[in-house]
Amino acid sequence: PVYGHDTVQESDGDLTRQHAGEPLGERIIVHGRVLDEDGRGVPDTTMHEPNGRLSDAQGREIAYLRLSLTDRCNLRCSYCAAHAQAPSGAALTREEIRRLVTIFGRLGVRRVRLTGGEPTLRPDLLEVVRDVRAAPGIEEIALTTNGFRLDELAAPLREAGVSRLNVSLDTLDGDR
Repeated sequence: PVYGHDTVQESDGDLTRQHAGEPLGERIIVHGRVLDEDGRGVPDTTMHEPNGRLSDAQGREIAYLRLSLTDRCNLRCSYCAAHAQAPSGAALTREEIRRLVTIFGRLGVRRVRLTGGEPTLRPDLLEVVRDVRAAPGIEEIALTTNGFRLDELAAPLREAGVSRLNVSLDTLDGDR
């Protein structure tokens, strides 16, 4: 999975990679467009986006963004642990998430799903949800979780702006 640790930056007409630990570059490449902070940019000459919205190769509008907040998890599920890799670097910062969601919102994304690892392990989760809710154009925020911390976070997540919740359960047996 891609956690957004590497970005592509334009410099004097050349594209260069920017690695984790460096500040997010002045420009980001999204679906063939070089975008600035306001989601504006010069489209690639091979792309045709008359309405300024993201679309796939068949011309269908892309209105959904799945965003991984962390690659950490507090469980060792057999289907995840079997494919586990070493953490790929630092997770996106709150400001980077705010900036990306704002850009995607301006490009027509309306629904955002926050995932992980386990997103409830992120200490600033409620602030991140509030930032996503405040982004122009975002109408729905969903969260995928293992449910481990929902007893303390369900109400605050709803108040912060989460409107849909997906809880992944491996078993209903508490001993397992």
